[in-house]
Amino acid sequence: MKTTNSMEEQTSSRHISFAERGMVTDGFGLDRRVGISLTKSGKNYSTSAGIFGNSINGYQDSTKASNTVWSARATYAPILEKDRVLHLGTSIRHTDKAAGAPKHSARWGSHLATEKVKPSIGGDALLFGLEAAGVFGPFHAHGEYMREDGNLGEAKGGFVQAGYFLTGETRKYKASAGKFDRTKPSRPLSKGGYGALELVARFDILDARGASDEKVDAYTIGATWYPESHLRVKLNYTDANGDTFAANGLYMRLQVDW
Repeated sequence: MKTTNSMEEQTSSRHISFAERGMVTDGFGLDRRVGISLTKSGKNYSTSAGIFGNSINGYQDSTKASNTVWSARATYAPILEKDRVLHLGTSIRHTDKAAGAPKHSARWGSHLATEKVKPSIGGDALLFGLEAAGVFGPFHAHGEYMREDGNLGEAKGGFVQAGYFLTGETRKYKASAGKFDRTKPSRPLSKGGYGALELVARFDILDARGASDEKVDAYTIGATWYPESHLRVKLNYTDANGDTFAANGLYMRLQVDW
C-alpha cells in the first residue's frame, strides 16, 4: 500500500488533472510498500498512520537491504458542500536507513523524459508536507509543499495548479480520504452530449541543490476531454528549465479504466 502522504499521491492516477503527477511525488519517493496502516475518518476529516518495510520488489530480491518507514497524515475540510470545498492537510514520513529507502527520482513532466532529478537524502530522513485544495463550481485548485532532510542532504519542492470545466462540471472530492475522486461528465456521448472539457495549468518546482543535484522549474498547460465517466483524453505541454538543461514536450494520453 502507499505510505500515508500527499493528496496528489493518494488521488488515483485515474483521477489526477494531468498526464503525470507533480515532480515532488517521485522526487521524494512516495511509493507502495509492505506494511500496516490505521485510518479514522468522518464526514469532513481523515486521519491515517502506518509503519512499512520494503517494497514488494525489494522483498523479492534478497540482495536488497530493507528499512523501516513510518508515516502519518491528517486532512480537514472546513467547507464541504456539493459544489464548494476547501481542503487542508499535512503529512509526515520518517525513513530510518538509506539502504532500501524510497527511490528519489523525478522527471520534469513527460514520462518519456531522460532528464531526471535524484535527490540524495540518506538515512534518518524526515519528510514534512503541507497541502491545500479548493473546489468552487467548475473551478478547482490544488497546491502542495514538501521538504525532506536526511543525513546526506535536504531537498524541497511543490506545485500549484488550477483547472476549469468549460462544460460546467465540478471536480469530485472524497472528504473521508482527503483526496479527489472520479469526475463524471454531465452530458456524456452515450446520452447524446459532447462529454466534459477541462482546461488545466500547473507550476512545478523541485530543488535538490542541497542534496547533490539540481533545481528544476516546470510549467504545464493542458486540456482533458471526458467523453464518458471512465474514458479520458489528455493533452499536455510542459516547458522545464533546470540548472543543467532546458526541455519541453507535447504529449497525449488516452485513458480507459473499469
